[in-house]
Amino acid sequence: TNAILDLKIENGVGFPGILDLNLNGEDGQSLLIRGQVESGAPDNPITTVLRENNLSSFLNPIPERINLTGQATCGDGITSGRVTENDFICGEMILSSPFEFVLDSTRIQIDPNSNSLQEDLRNGLNDRVNLAKIYLDLENHLPIGAKVELFFSRDSATLYTSPELLIGPVSINPALIDSSGLVINSVNTENIVQLNKNDLQVFQNLPFYTGGRITFQGTNGRKIKFLSTDYIQIKSRLELEVKNGG
Repeated sequence: TNAILDLKIENGVGFPGILDLNLNGEDGQSLLIRGQVESGAPDNPITTVLRENNLSSFLNPIPERINLTGQATCGDGITSGRVTENDFICGEMILSSPFEFVLDSTRIQIDPNSNSLQEDLRNGLNDRVNLAKIYLDLENHLPIGAKVELFFSRDSATLYTSPELLIGPVSINPALIDSSGLVINSVNTENIVQLNKNDLQVFQNLPFYTGGRITFQGTNGRKIKFLSTDYIQIKSRLELEVKNGG
C-alpha cells in the first residue's frame, strides 16, 4: 500500500516532549508511533508532523475503525519554565493515499480572466508612467518542475493564439520531497519583468484579459507521488511608477 499516516501535533507548552501513541484496528492490528515534539507557547504554538509510511500490515485488512491511545510527556530534564492554564497540546491524525503517475510533458491552460485599471491610470499610461513592472510569484508544492507563462490581450478569443503581451516562460523547480517521494516543502520563485510603452497598451482596454499556461516536465518513465493537498500557485501584480500632476 502507498498509504501515509501523518500525526500533526500542535504544542502550546513551553517544553519539548515525547509522544507515545498506540493505534489499534478492530481486527487486532496495532501500530506504535513514538516521536519528539518541539516546544511552543500558547500564543505561538509549534506544529510537529510525525509521519509513518510503513502501513502494509496495519491496513491488511483495512479496519473500519481505528482507536488511538497514548500519552505526551513534556520536558527533557534540561529546559526550565512553567505551565499555565492557557498552555495546551492537541493533535490531528490524517490517513491518506497518494496517487502515483508516470507523466509525459503536459500543458495546462488556465481559463481567461477579465481585469481593468482605474480610469485615471488608464488615461495616464502614455504620458504619466515613468516605470512599469510585472511581479510574478510562483509557489510549487508539486514533486515535478514546470514552466509558467502569462498572457495578456484585449480579446479573450485570441488570448492564447495572438497575445499582445506574453510573460515567460519562467521555470520553477520541483518541490522538496522526503525519502518516500512525498512533498515536504514548497519551492518559491519570483520573477520581475520590466515593461515598455508598447507593452502597456493592452492595459488601456476595459477590460483586458489575462490567462496562464503551465507546462509540466515529463518524468522520463519515473513514478512520482501526488497528494490531494499538492498544488502550484501563481500570483502576479502590475506595479506602476506614476508622475504627479500634469
